[in-house]
Amino acid sequence: MNRPRKTSVSRDELAPQADGSLLVRVNGVTYRPGYPQNLLSLGEKYPDGQLIPVKLEREPENPFDPRAIKVLIGDEHVGYIPKAVNQEIQEDLDRGVNYVCRVDEVQVSQKGGAEKPGLVINVKKVVDHG
Repeated sequence: MNRPRKTSVSRDELAPQADGSLLVRVNGVTYRPGYPQNLLSLGEKYPDGQLIPVKLEREPENPFDPRAIKVLIGDEHVGYIPKAVNQEIQEDLDRGVNYVCRVDEVQVSQKGGAEKPGLVINVKKVVDHG
C-alpha cells in the first residue's frame, strides 16, 4: 500500500500536503513556560505512536497580532500559528469552521549543547459536504 508522501517543513515554510492539509511550524514555542521539556515529554504523555491532538484557539486580545491563534496540546498553550497563514484560519474560526489538527513532528536541534525542540503540526479544515 502506498502512503502519501510527506513534504517536510523547513524553518520558515509551510508545506501543503496531498490530502489538503498543511504542515505548519508553530511559532513562539521557546517563549512558553515549561520549554523545552513540554515538547520533549510529548512521547511520554502519548506513547506507542498515539496521535497527539492539537486545538486552535483565537486570541484577539493579543497585543502583537489581533489575528493571533494559539496552539494548544491538551490545555497547554505551546505556541502560535504563524502570521503567514493565520488570517484565513482566523476568519474561518470566527465563522465557526472547524479544523482537525495533530502533532506531526517534534524537531530537535542542538544549539550550544542544548536540545532546542520545535513543533510542526498538521492542520486540516473540516469541509462540510451537507
